[in-house]
Amino acid sequence: MGFGQHLTAMVAEVDDHLGDRALWTGVAGEVRVHPAEEDAIARYGDASHILSARAVEIHQRWIAEPKEGQQVQLLDDVTGAVRETLKIVGDPRRNEDGWWLCAVVPVGG
Repeated sequence: MGFGQHLTAMVAEVDDHLGDRALWTGVAGEVRVHPAEEDAIARYGDASHILSARAVEIHQRWIAEPKEGQQVQLLDDVTGAVRETLKIVGDPRRNEDGWWLCAVVPVGG
């Protein structure tokens, strides 16, 4: 096995142990996601405001192409019960390492 294959295997192992358990619309079984905060600067005339937005990161090995409107159910690590449901808003962005960044909002909250 070459270095690239070892690195891919290591990333998968770390993701499996450090990611949060979740269910994703259209995917059978659990996936692993990484909640994230994404700040944006909104400008209104001469004023600027920092807006904080929620996001989840998910590797392309879990989902090939996330879409706006899909839901993510974050699961409790101990009980497996749904602790929060989020909906993807906007177009997810993928980086060169295969991680999707998906802006989310709480459902029903």
